[in-house]
Amino acid sequence: MGEPPGEQVERQVDVYRSYAKEDAQQRWQGDQLAGGADTSDVAATLADATTRAGADALNLRVQVPGVSPEAARAQIVRLGDEVLHQLRNALA
Repeated sequence: MGEPPGEQVERQVDVYRSYAKEDAQQRWQGDQLAGGADTSDVAATLADATTRAGADALNLRVQVPGVSPEAARAQIVRLGDEVLHQLRNALA
């Protein structure tokens, strides 16, 4: 939630590109961030991705090299406290 750490995210996506197969990368859409200005944006993005993929689980990663453990933990707490309820409602 909030402004993503752009440079750190781009470096991490470059790491993923270094070992992902080309055909897999062709299915990537941007940087794959499920971010947003507020929790309702994040919940809506996750609900849409879950529905489009026909998924019944999500693998969310909030760690990015260069982001402090405290900042990552704050995002995890917000996901649990603020986004999860909205996401469940959107998927119900």
